Amino acid sequence: SSGINAEYGGKMTAPSVKWYQKDSFIGLIVQVVEPKKDSVKVEVTEKSIHFVAETNSDKKEFTLTFHKKIDPNRYNVKIKDRRIKIIIAKADDCKEEWSRLTPDKHRWLKFDVDSVDLTDEETIAARKLEDAKRKLEAEHGPLPQDTKIKQLTNMLNPDDLSRDIEEAEKEMYDMLRNSYLTIYNSVVWLGYFYVFFVSLLRVALDGKAAIKTNYAVMSWLLRSCQQTVFLEIIHAATGLTKTSTLTTTLQVVGRAVVLFSVVDAEPELQTSLTCYLLMVAWSAVEVLRYPYYVVQIYDLYFPKLMWLRYTI
Repeated sequence: SSGINAEYGGKMTAPSVKWYQKDSFIGLIVQVVEPKKDSVKVEVTEKSIHFVAETNSDKKEFTLTFHKKIDPNRYNVKIKDRRIKIIIAKADDCKEEWSRLTPDKHRWLKFDVDSVDLTDEETIAARKLEDAKRKLEAEHGPLPQDTKIKQLTNMLNPDDLSRDIEEAEKEMYDMLRNSYLTIYNSVVWLGYFYVFFVSLLRVALDGKAAIKTNYAVMSWLLRSCQQTVFLEIIHAATGLTKTSTLTTTLQVVGRAVVLFSVVDAEPELQTSLTCYLLMVAWSAVEVLRYPYYVVQIYDLYFPKLMWLRYTI
């Protein structure tokens, strides 16, 4: 670890250090058994602390670089038989809750879980502890108590707690987003597929007579699909999909105008071959488009589907 001086003649290691914070200060609890009081030295700058202490058997030393500034002129050191407590004031412009203590990781530096105020709503450290417990039990079953405590402690280094929580929240968001978009695209695809398949089937069974009645039979579902597609504007505007809001709006509104303002308004057009071909072509395009959207959600690649999506 950085800051450990290997030139000491005897055995030397970094001590176990726990940390906690309030808005106005940082607290360090250095685990040193029976330190020699005269050997304890603490050097503080506005961004770091260097600690040295000797015991009867070895020397303890570490250096920490802080995430934000501290006040090097305001700190206090209390020496006890088994630990040394250091309180350091945060700089005036950094008196807030820090997301981490140091930008670097140290195996010997842990967050002091006992310092968390559990009377508040569930805190980051408490959630992390419970998640760690469940993960260990799920993967390994019941563990020896000393092993469990050691592993949980190692998992509770809160230099990365905020990032862990952010990653977990992002994973949950992505899972919900992907599930919703998969269901949405599948439902709309089923609607357009029904329009496409039944339109072709009716002509195959009834011949030309089915062309004149096709819109009257299938228009309810075509309207429902088109009304549902207005959700895609919201998807784009809220970032659920990585598409242009303007482009999506023009496409959706353009098709809605054709369907509701042109075809619906002209009964004679509804019985024509033009209307029938429009319904078949329109639904055929959507039958290819929505499966392509689904595979894109999961970053899958199907060259033939992509070719059909952008060719037809």
